[in-house]
Amino acid sequence: MAITQGKGTDFQRRLTTGGTTVNQVGSLDKAPFWVKLERIGDTFNAYQSPDGATWTLVGSETIPMATSVYVGLGVVSHNVMQGSAGACDFVSGSW
Repeated sequence: MAITQGKGTDFQRRLTTGGTTVNQVGSLDKAPFWVKLERIGDTFNAYQSPDGATWTLVGSETIPMATSVYVGLGVVSHNVMQGSAGACDFVSGSW
């Protein structure tokens, strides 16, 4: 689940290792905004929220993968000549 200053929210995923990125556009709301990714077995549900209390489903996808996986947060400028920085808070999960 992604949030940008220019394009709003997106549910981005790859259905196979190294495969093409699939994108489901969410809202045009810009950061700061809440995003959530939920995994139930092999099903991933992506949500967005203006307040962290009321969640709207952006998309859902079933992607077979191992029980244990690595997760992380990414920040990108989309400009090879410019660095980027991001701030994330209220990060939680049950791994």
